[in-house]
Amino acid sequence: MKQQITDFINSYIVNYQARDEIATVYGEPIVGFADARHPYIQNLPKLIGPSHGLPQEVLPDASIIIAYYVPFTKALAKSNRPADRLASPEWARAYLAGDGSGPNSVGSEVCGKCVTGCPCAFWRLK
Repeated sequence: MKQQITDFINSYIVNYQARDEIATVYGEPIVGFADARHPYIQNLPKLIGPSHGLPQEVLPDASIIIAYYVPFTKALAKSNRPADRLASPEWARAYLAGDGSGPNSVGSEVCGKCVTGCPCAFWRLK
């Protein structure tokens, strides 16, 4: 299951950046999984602040947390070091990801398929 989710996130990013209107090339996503009831996770409101929620507040029977990071390429990151301290145009385009369907929306794609009809009806249907 973890590999299927990782593959889904990777293919989402590959397909997104292959669109004609997208000029940004992203690095390979980093995907991790954690026990939703692990003491470190349960301690996040104390570490971050009382407004930080717990997985069980979203899904009472939450057992796994999926965390992902979609990095910029090194070339894109280096472009964002101009002398005038403004973001480079390339970095700004990549960060904003225009239409809301960019790398930051992969979470809603995974959750939209996994959370509705739990447990994991999406993966059984594939």
